[in-house]
Amino acid sequence: MLGLGLVEHPQRAPAHLGRVLLIHRFHPCSKNGTKPRPIHFSAGALALEPGGDPVYAAVAVRTTDTTTLDGTLALQGAVLGAGDSADLAAALDLRVAYAEDSLAACDADAFGPGSIIVDTTLAAGTPATSTQAVDKEAGNVLIYCFELSLPADESTNQALMGQTVSPSWEIRAES
Repeated sequence: MLGLGLVEHPQRAPAHLGRVLLIHRFHPCSKNGTKPRPIHFSAGALALEPGGDPVYAAVAVRTTDTTTLDGTLALQGAVLGAGDSADLAAALDLRVAYAEDSLAACDADAFGPGSIIVDTTLAAGTPATSTQAVDKEAGNVLIYCFELSLPADESTNQALMGQTVSPSWEIRAES
């Protein structure tokens, strides 16, 4: 079984989101071990504001030349970190889409019909509505595109000022 986690590191600024790290936990038989790999939300993540443009981050899961079985991936619901603002997490809208194309862009266009697997608030902790198949062929890539936005109706919510969140996600893989 291959498990992955996505960890966001908070920034000290009003309703701001920070850097995201992808943590790989390889199967015990893997020779690769555990290797954190940083990814980042798109430009503007540190200036996320009510009614503003969403921010995006892509996570790619790829099979290796040692993969011998087909499998499925299941994105688990977001888990908030210790000390996270429940108010901010409840205010942030989260959508996740997936693509089986390694060249797929992670932007608003990624959220077409049939590709959205999560559409909720960050606080809901809702897992993906489906699993995604992974082919055993080396180099098979699945892209998860995360979109966070702060709705315009949160512009007067003073409880969000200075708050941070550091959600994490697990991608469970089974063969």
